[in-house]
Amino acid sequence: MKKSVNSSLVIFVIALCLLFMTGGAMAENFSFSGTIQHIDLEGSFWGIVATDGTHYEPTNLSDDYKHDGLAVQVVAVKKDLYNVHMWGKIIEIISISRIENNAHSNTPANSQR
Repeated sequence: MKKSVNSSLVIFVIALCLLFMTGGAMAENFSFSGTIQHIDLEGSFWGIVATDGTHYEPTNLSDDYKHDGLAVQVVAVKKDLYNVHMWGKIIEIISISRIENNAHSNTPANSQR
């Protein structure tokens, strides 16, 4: 009986930890358009400034997209993390694509997932 109670308690604690780690709910994907920027603070890093002015710090920006001034369309998930930069909201990129500056094209090109 004691072993069963201990096992149940361990499972409960693990489930509780997982709940807190996810913020109580699964994070939802969101999308935005923005511009890649190289930020020369705290040793420098790459960020994305959304068209609404929001600053995002991606945890996983591919080297292919590390070009200052590059227009991109992003699908991401917000992360409840903090870092030394304190510049923007931390995100994990789900997908990213370049936005062509061609007036005839409104669709993202060169998509990478």
